[in-house]
Amino acid sequence: MGGRSPENYESDGEDRSAVLKGQHVQRSKPIFWYWPNASDGTNWAYAAVRSGPWKLLRDASGDRIELYDVAEDRAERNNLAAENPEKVEALRERLSEWLSELPERPNPDCFSNLRER
Repeated sequence: MGGRSPENYESDGEDRSAVLKGQHVQRSKPIFWYWPNASDGTNWAYAAVRSGPWKLLRDASGDRIELYDVAEDRAERNNLAAENPEKVEALRERLSEWLSELPERPNPDCFSNLRER
């Protein structure tokens, strides 16, 4: 309470409150994920982006890429990256741009003083 956003701050979120009222809401912005510590064989994905029905996952090096149409393949069993190189490139660019905007580490001022006890 009482916090203020920095000057010139623009939220990258969307109002989803209509969903709580049972209304269907279509996202207009992509959604991103970041798992910097994922590295074992099962949890290989480092980052992901979803835009519309498309979800692209990549590993930390960017060498492994998978693309899914999650509207048709909710279980993400059919990797469509090879059949959709233009979609892969567009989503890879968006994801790389977003990753480049992330800070190297959290701002220490965002943690409670209670953590130091």
